[in-house]
Amino acid sequence: MPSLRHYRAYLMADGEKLPEYKVEIVDNGNTVRCWVPSEVGREFSIHWKDTAKVSQTAGYVYVDGEHVGGRFIRPEDIDGHVYLESRPLDAHTTASFKFGSMLLTDEESDVEAEHVVKELGSIRIMIKEGMIGEAYNHEYKEVEHKPVNERTKKAGGHRVVLGKQKRAPQTWKQFYPFKTEPTTFVFLYRPYELLRAMEIAPDEPQRAPPPAATRPAPPPTHVDRVKSEETGSSFFGSSGEEEEPEIKEEQDDDDDDDEDEEEVRRLEERLARIKERRKPRPVSLDAGPHRNLGKRKRDVIDLTFSEDESASGSASGSGSQSQSSSNSRPFKRMKVEPVERKFVPVRSSVRPFVKGEVIDLT
Repeated sequence: MPSLRHYRAYLMADGEKLPEYKVEIVDNGNTVRCWVPSEVGREFSIHWKDTAKVSQTAGYVYVDGEHVGGRFIRPEDIDGHVYLESRPLDAHTTASFKFGSMLLTDEESDVEAEHVVKELGSIRIMIKEGMIGEAYNHEYKEVEHKPVNERTKKAGGHRVVLGKQKRAPQTWKQFYPFKTEPTTFVFLYRPYELLRAMEIAPDEPQRAPPPAATRPAPPPTHVDRVKSEETGSSFFGSSGEEEEPEIKEEQDDDDDDDEDEEEVRRLEERLARIKERRKPRPVSLDAGPHRNLGKRKRDVIDLTFSEDESASGSASGSGSQSQSSSNSRPFKRMKVEPVERKFVPVRSSVRPFVKGEVIDLT
């Protein structure tokens, strides 16, 4: 894509960018020039973009040397991209741009002027920075394409002609440019065969995948400010026609269906086996006499004797003294604090402790 400073420009036809050849910067670095292929009957649009949007700009478009309109770009615009796909015929009608054949004649009267013939085969975008002014009434001129004298030997034989017409209201505004050099893009269009003969284009044209079935929505008809999104890659064939994608027709095959069903059956069986292995196993809570009754919390039992009981216990081997000590020993006091237990149900004759129970272990 040709670019200069913070501007870019390109041509589009049938929703695809036209390939550019021999892109070069001329005119002391103020102009970008390149070559593009043209095909009779193919409509196209002219696009440019301001990536910086530091000031208001106006793009003046000249087709075959004739001014055909323009577009403004403002700093507050979202993408800084505008395009021109048609030229105004009057205040309410426009006609699209289309590549056509140059009409030749051997007559010397009623033919295109020499300065017009010199500009045939060129599309020029001149971008200027400045300020957008007020609206004004534009005077329209009748579009008239005259034959070209064959002795001028204008190479190419193509020119831009009027395409489809449609109703579209026009708005024209004044523009006051700054005293700076404009940025200019020049697209020189010729038949692809001629570009090859001139050794500008390669032997085989650049090809891209066929465009998608859906096209972007048509642009607004308001002339003052029109935006669209950039699309796709480039496509252009030697004949200029789009290639249709190859579609393979599938055939029914009973053997393939049987194999598919058998494969599905094997996969289903394998999936069932995997689910069976991953199924959780039951765990028995009856673990015998050594089962775990759960972790007890704050369960404190005082099993110590008092000093009198300890003394009498140590003399228990002396007959009557032992009997007297046994008869006079008081009941044991137990200290039991509240506990929090997680009871595990077990099938056993052993009954677990319950909250607040007092057990004599003396």
